[in-house]
Amino acid sequence: MARTESKILEVAPQNENEVVKTMEKFGWSLQNRQEIHFTGNSVTRPTLFSGYGGVESYITTYEVSHYTKLHFSRPVDTPNLDRIHLLENEYFSMVVPNKPKLVPGSIWLWIILCLFFGIGIAIWILYYFLSYKPNKEKFDSEVVRISARAREIEEEIDKLV
Repeated sequence: MARTESKILEVAPQNENEVVKTMEKFGWSLQNRQEIHFTGNSVTRPTLFSGYGGVESYITTYEVSHYTKLHFSRPVDTPNLDRIHLLENEYFSMVVPNKPKLVPGSIWLWIILCLFFGIGIAIWILYYFLSYKPNKEKFDSEVVRISARAREIEEEIDKLV
């Protein structure tokens, strides 16, 4: 009997297929899946699984009532396993940074400042050019860099597996 390593991931049901495909790229094979119905809190932050396309990049806490537990295994005698481990760790540690907010703080505060005092418009214009715009450019370049590196890792993994 061949020795294997295993990994268990807990994912949202809507992300299950994407996670399985990604894990298969790294030589993992799905052994079992288990649906869990439990009420509790979960903290999430978008990763490469959720991508950048229209997804807000904020840490969110929400109540979970349903998730899927995926059980994967992979033979330990897989060729180039050390290199695969390194690439896999790098790939899964990549996280899309938080997207800067166009309107910081409470929207109601800004509405009141703009309507009643007019100073809110001047403050927001300063905020936009001094903070939001440079941070948004950094965010966009970081997303491009992370996406490019993720594609490079996927191409290298395709050659190894």
